[in-house]
Amino acid sequence: MAYYPGGWNDLKNSEPDPITEVVTYAAITVGGTTTNGIVKYTSDFITPIGGIWDTSPISITSEPYVDALDAAIYPHEAELASALNMQTKIYNPDVPSPMENLLFLYGNDEQPLYRMNIPLSFGASTCNKLMISVFENAGTLGNNHGQIQVIDFGSGPFSGNLTLKLVFTGYYGSCNIGVFTEETDPHSASSILCLRCIISQIESDLEDSEEIKDKYSDEILATKKQKKKPKPKPWNEGIGVSTSGGDPGTSDSSSGFTKPK
Repeated sequence: MAYYPGGWNDLKNSEPDPITEVVTYAAITVGGTTTNGIVKYTSDFITPIGGIWDTSPISITSEPYVDALDAAIYPHEAELASALNMQTKIYNPDVPSPMENLLFLYGNDEQPLYRMNIPLSFGASTCNKLMISVFENAGTLGNNHGQIQVIDFGSGPFSGNLTLKLVFTGYYGSCNIGVFTEETDPHSASSILCLRCIISQIESDLEDSEEIKDKYSDEILATKKQKKKPKPKPWNEGIGVSTSGGDPGTSDSSSGFTKPK
């Protein structure tokens, strides 16, 4: 994410950060129904829809957790996710309230894919807008159209509890994610909850543990093979190229192929 050496002067006039550089997949689950987010551009994240900013009614309700998206194919990944959930305290409700939204999350390096699940609640409120973006984007003027990139979850209505599902790929470090909502009941106001995220890469030494190796050696090997990128083939592989020592710009009589100079 960007840095602002001039403080608010630089932030206000800076180009908004794309949320897709941090979050590669986002969805919400409400009552067993999952809704995938849609990438769009909007000015709502900058200007409150009802003209009023208020405190967010959204709060974290319980410990976020990791799950493995490829667990059905590679069973060992489910055990790795369980190990991460056991070893990591992602959220701490017992700290001073300004720190309650500090989350220690996990990201991916291509494969395998692990997803973060963050339980949230709207409390007693009903909302008709829900979207996420980089939190600092709310302090900018937007792009040249006065808009910023968001991941939008539709117009609801939203109430009660939900789970925010996020996948981070190739991004590690600190990032503030803003959860924007437009409240309609008990009053009309816009708000942004700031999730202060510290994203770490999943340590490979978990995968290298002897117990996991013994149980799932074939699956781990297959996963690691998928991570390797194929080497580029030589330009002349599989093509009959003349070896007669003539002009490199002449055609090989056997193949009809002209070797480049």
